[in-house]
Amino acid sequence: MYKKRDKELSSNIIAFDFLGRMAALKALELQQMIKTNNNEYADYLKDLNRWQVEVKKEDQNLQTEKRFEEKLPPIRKKLPPIRKKVKTSVKSKTVESKSVDKKMSKEKRISSYDYDQWSKFDVESACDDIVSSGGSSDEDEGEEDEKEEEMLKIQEERKLQQAAMEKEKGNQLFKDGKYEAAINRYTNAITLHPNNPILYANRGMALLKTEKYGAAEQDCSVALQYDPNYTKALLRRATARKKLKKYDMALHDYQHVLKIESKNKQALQEVDEVQKLLVKSKASEKENKTTSEQINTIKEMKPMKKRRSNKPLKRIHIEEIGVDDVKKESFTKKTSNKVAPSDGQVPPNNERIAPLSNLSVPTVADVILTLPTSSFIFETEFRRLKNDEETLYRYLKMIPVDSYTKLFTCIDILLSPFLHLLHHCYIRDKANIFDELQSLASIKRFDMAAMFLSKSDKKVLQELFKYIQSDHHVTIDQRLLQNVASKYSVKL
Repeated sequence: MYKKRDKELSSNIIAFDFLGRMAALKALELQQMIKTNNNEYADYLKDLNRWQVEVKKEDQNLQTEKRFEEKLPPIRKKLPPIRKKVKTSVKSKTVESKSVDKKMSKEKRISSYDYDQWSKFDVESACDDIVSSGGSSDEDEGEEDEKEEEMLKIQEERKLQQAAMEKEKGNQLFKDGKYEAAINRYTNAITLHPNNPILYANRGMALLKTEKYGAAEQDCSVALQYDPNYTKALLRRATARKKLKKYDMALHDYQHVLKIESKNKQALQEVDEVQKLLVKSKASEKENKTTSEQINTIKEMKPMKKRRSNKPLKRIHIEEIGVDDVKKESFTKKTSNKVAPSDGQVPPNNERIAPLSNLSVPTVADVILTLPTSSFIFETEFRRLKNDEETLYRYLKMIPVDSYTKLFTCIDILLSPFLHLLHHCYIRDKANIFDELQSLASIKRFDMAAMFLSKSDKKVLQELFKYIQSDHHVTIDQRLLQNVASKYSVKL
């Protein structure tokens, strides 16, 4: 009985613990959801405030333009103050214009030879009548201009509303993960409202998600032209420049963000990472410069000209000697009786034995090593130097790690000998191995090549990673090391 009760109690306790853990996990998820919602709401409020400020500025500009137009002097001396009166005045002026036309028609009937009537004709009154009749047309033109301005304002407001709608659609598509469709929506909004920096910054974020870093950098720089203190655009441009390996410019952007917001967490974290990457890039640049200088010096060195005699060449007949004792005795007798000939002279009957000690065979170490410019040259040199480890080791040390992706195209053939060379030579000299292994893992078709490694190759890999974890190697972040080891299917 007691045992059954104990079992029931233990099962109840386990169930309560499980339920408590599930409740704690749900509470954490709810907290994270609340935080993300708060951040999104804050961003939405910021965008609304920006839009309100822009609309107020545009209203102020329009009001100033109206005031400026009101202050301008009138075109004619006497303009009607009210539109209703204008209509009556227009009617009266039309009647007057008709009377003037009648008068002018009567006056036009004056013959050219009637000098008495021409002397009585009042020119100034006729000009005044023409001016008064032309005023109505100018007023009509002013009304048409006002209507056109109102239409233009209405069209601009519609464009702003359409741009806001396109922006909201783009934000929704971005949240759903449809980045290409979001980019199209943002471009439509930019065509409608090209002076809005938020639209450029949002399109830059979508371009970052699609790994189009150059276009993202351009959009963020355009947004910063309209608003130089826009922190989101600065952070997005900094990430794009970091991906493009423009570490100096990315660090400058992060520092500018910290000047605006000194407690920005993203900027504080990224500044340290970018500084480390800057140091590594400068060190690699120095190594590349030294290797290029060495190559230039080797190319400048002229090969020594071999001295050769001016005498004509002659054929030498070499006889093959067997193993029999009789032939050995005859050979020793012949050589003992003969005297060594002087240089350039040939013994009679064209008989000469070439001594083996004087024969010079060129070794691989004597060959000048140069950096490969293509994968074909690298593969041919690798196969040629495969039997001599030391020269192959020197050859691989010359090649920078960044160019492995271009050179190791046939990684299926080159992976196993390269790992053995790392095990024999690099560990012996206590050199850094991690960069080489990391760059090899980033090559195309590496996964297929790693699958077909033999047992001996896998043992070599385990020893290489043990050496990386030892005190002799440079300290490396454990997460990064585990990531590389997982690509080689090695358990640390």
